[in-house]
Amino acid sequence: MALGSRWSRLILRLLLSLTSFAMMFLVAEAGFRLMAYYDDREIDAFEGLGSGPVIHDPRTRIKTKNIVRLSRNPEIVYELIPGVRGLYKGAVITINEDGFRGPVVREELPANSVRIVGIGDSVMFGYGVGDRDYYLSFLREDLAQSRPDRAWEVINAGVPGYNTTMEVATLEEKLLKYTPDLVLIEYVPNDLDLPRFIRNRSPYFALDHSYIGKYVQAIRKGWGHAPDDRLASLPRDSSEIPEEYVHMLGIDGYRNAMSKLARLRAEHGFDVVVLCSLRLPPAVRAIVTELGFPTIEAYDAMEAYLVARGSSMDAHLKSELVVSNSDPHPSPLGHRIITSVILEGLEAQGLFGD
Repeated sequence: MALGSRWSRLILRLLLSLTSFAMMFLVAEAGFRLMAYYDDREIDAFEGLGSGPVIHDPRTRIKTKNIVRLSRNPEIVYELIPGVRGLYKGAVITINEDGFRGPVVREELPANSVRIVGIGDSVMFGYGVGDRDYYLSFLREDLAQSRPDRAWEVINAGVPGYNTTMEVATLEEKLLKYTPDLVLIEYVPNDLDLPRFIRNRSPYFALDHSYIGKYVQAIRKGWGHAPDDRLASLPRDSSEIPEEYVHMLGIDGYRNAMSKLARLRAEHGFDVVVLCSLRLPPAVRAIVTELGFPTIEAYDAMEAYLVARGSSMDAHLKSELVVSNSDPHPSPLGHRIITSVILEGLEAQGLFGD
């Protein structure tokens, strides 16, 4: 009897433990689904971007949701809001009336002018640095000083979170009217990824999968939320990627966008140079070489700067070359080095027309 009673108590404890675990799992699962719901409320806010008042005060702290709005062009997805001025990521930024960072450039070509257009991502935009501290601003100033015989105009069409498809679409829709002589297109790793601020809505009540499992998988694979207070989350699973964005992804998406850029180059007669603040991956290099695009990479210059000071590229993300230890975007010094590399590269490739 004592043995049977002991087994009964053990079975009862086991059942109670399993029941408690099941209840904890269900509560946690509900919590993760609730998190997904609130994520999607952020998407609702994203879909309303640009509908509020435009901020013009350099003392006002602003977030990404204050500087971007949805674009009518599905290939561009979202764009900068014209006329914004505020304190963004610790630095004052100004977006001109045409929706680009930097001075306004009129469509009419001045006499004896050279017009350079930059299309890119957050590095080109100047994420975390002031209005005069990103490399396209330095480039404009340096060219005006070193080559005063020409009128140098530079348009910075970089936007945080853009991929290559969005950049080329921006060039086609917004920038060809400026008749560029040279297009600088920046490569960063997320050029092969989704736009930074989209997400397919979650099936909150679907019972064919566990949200806990999805979040664990996301952590293991390094997926996460978009920056800036989760303006909208990136898909955590490839099955959640909206169909309209699939063509932008991966090396095939990059190849398609760069092939389109090559066609635009042939049709409109401008030069193209591919920039990289560090070093191009082999697969990307193969594509741009095949298409006949010259490249300029800043890795060696960054490394030389650090080595000369007793450091190395292993310490790059903790050096004065980046905005901060928590923000790997180039600091004003990093942008200054990138500028010097661009100037040397353009001159070496004979793109100044001397």
